[in-house]
Amino acid sequence: MTTTSSDYEVCVSIQISGIATFSVTFGSKTMTIQKPALTIARNLLPDVYIGTFGVVPMPPAFFLLPTEIHDRKGENSCEENPAVQQVIPYMVLKSKDGRIFCYSRGAGGAEEKLHAKLSIGIGGHIDAQAPAGSSNHAWFVQEAYRELYEEVGVAHNPLMVFDGLVLDRRKSHEDNGKTYVGQVHVGLLTVIDCEPEQLGQTEANVILAGEWLTIDELEEIIETTVDEGIKFGLLTEDKEPILEQIWEPWRSKECLAFLDKKYPILGVSLIKEIQDVVA
Repeated sequence: MTTTSSDYEVCVSIQISGIATFSVTFGSKTMTIQKPALTIARNLLPDVYIGTFGVVPMPPAFFLLPTEIHDRKGENSCEENPAVQQVIPYMVLKSKDGRIFCYSRGAGGAEEKLHAKLSIGIGGHIDAQAPAGSSNHAWFVQEAYRELYEEVGVAHNPLMVFDGLVLDRRKSHEDNGKTYVGQVHVGLLTVIDCEPEQLGQTEANVILAGEWLTIDELEEIIETTVDEGIKFGLLTEDKEPILEQIWEPWRSKECLAFLDKKYPILGVSLIKEIQDVVA
């Protein structure tokens, strides 16, 4: 398969081992990519303050922005380059009664920095640019549907509206010195109406211990996790300052108004529900 743009060409070849490699040709220079990821330059995107997390409205021209393929492995890995943002469809599954699908990220997931961490987001890397004749929007939706089927077995194609960017700039580096995962990714947020019975088989060793939880139950899990982290010496700060960092983004009036408008739950004020938790 070959896709082209005005300044480079991408060729995909299937090796005998069954692993796909990408050869990117810039003029006369060819570079082999082992683990491709579609990216957008960070300076083309809105952002949040350093040290914070936020959800911002989708820029009107987002799907017209130029994209590039970068390698997630090697000395020039985009995993260590905050100047480019790996595009990740971030799908939150919500049931009619307001429960959210939650799971633990298994070791089989592509993002090593997130293994064994709790998540409410389904989705993954896009590893190729939009095919000829397809828009970025159509391609991102198609890739999101693929991830939805691969990870949780949703066979139908629910309404997919990307109307927010998830930006996590809480840290610059992980504890092991590597670039913090949030510095090199931008999430395309969509909340999907989905009932538990619509889920199929979850992806082995990727989606672990999946369950549907209320906001109150998610709060309880977060507090218990912080308590255990302190108990076993994994967290060195006191409990209240840690929880303060976690809840701070959700106290933002702009963030609450955006979520309440975009994702109403059965006529219940999402602002009030969240404020009751983070107050």
